[in-house]
Parts: sequence; structure tokens; C-alpha cells
Amino acid sequence: MSALITPEMARALKEKRPLAALVELDHPDGLVRAWSGIGTLRYNGEDWYGLGIFGDVGPMVITTETVIQEITYSLSGIEPDQEELQFLNAFVRGRSGRQWLAALDEQGRVIKDPYELPSTRLDYQTQDVDDDGTAKVSVLAYAGFYTLERSIDECWTAEDQRKRYPNDSGFDLITSLTGKDIIWTRT
Repeated sequence: MSALITPEMARALKEKRPLAALVELDHPDGLVRAWSGIGTLRYNGEDWYGLGIFGDVGPMVITTETVIQEITYSLSGIEPDQEELQFLNAFVRGRSGRQWLAALDEQGRVIKDPYELPSTRLDYQTQDVDDDGTAKVSVLAYAGFYTLERSIDECWTAEDQRKRYPNDSGFDLITSLTGKDIIWTRT
């Protein structure tokens, strides 16, 4: 992610060019590329599918503080019995999401170097039925320092220690301590 806006993007913003959101989600069935407009947008050699008013990303705040942000990617207007709903129900935890703020030129093409927003880690999906009977699928994701509040799911073994420090055999004694009661005393 680049923290700076390129001259091309700055010029487009100054000229008040139309803006678009680009989103790329690492889905178990393949990368999903979508944009906030209507129709297919060709950018960076890939097709980005327009979601129009049916897609939503939010909220995302750019800040210098060390915070964990919850971002929700939503897709609404899905018929509940469509097979696309099955595709959207896959396990997404730990996968990545990326998003950009893009400006469009007169022909509706993305102006060089859209601004990349902080990347996200996907967590889980939910499905709701809207008042009109259509389904809405939402994916909760975290941006920023989302790993600060997660425990480390790792156990250090003697083999792990030897990989990093070949001459260190201190962890070899750990297995002999399994199941033993150790009484600690003051010295």
C-alpha cells in the first residue's frame, strides 16, 4: 500500500473526476473483483464486475492511530434460492481483501495509480433477508493492527528451536517434564 497519492491521482481529484471503489476479495473459489459502478470495468488486465447500488464497503477511516477497524463488504439484492448464494457462503476466515479509491477519465477508464486503502483480513460471512425478500450477504473484515488482539496459535518444540539455533538443546528437556509435578521454592 502506498501512503502517497500519485500526481495523476492528485490531478484527477483536483479536476473532480468521477470516483469509483475497486474491491478485490480472496474467495475460496477464486479472486472476486468488483467495482462500485455498473457493467464490467477493464483495469490492470482484469475484469471488475459492477455492483452498482447492490454493493457496499464501509466504513473505512484513514487514521494515524493504532486501531483495529471493522470493515463490512456487502452484496444485496440476491434471490434467496439462487446458486450464487451457495458460492457466497464459503469459509473466508483469514483470507485477504484489498480496496482502492479510483478516479475515472472521460471514457470511464481508471486513471493511473488509484489510491490503495489499507488491506483487510476477512473473518466471517452472514446472510440476512431484506424486507423485499432478497438476500444480503455481508463479510466482516479487519483492517489495521488486527493481529494485536489475537492470541498466537503456535507451540514451540525442540525441533523448532533446532531449526533456528542448531546448537541449542535446551528444549530437549521439555518433553521429560510432561506430567510431572514441579514444586517451586524460594532460594
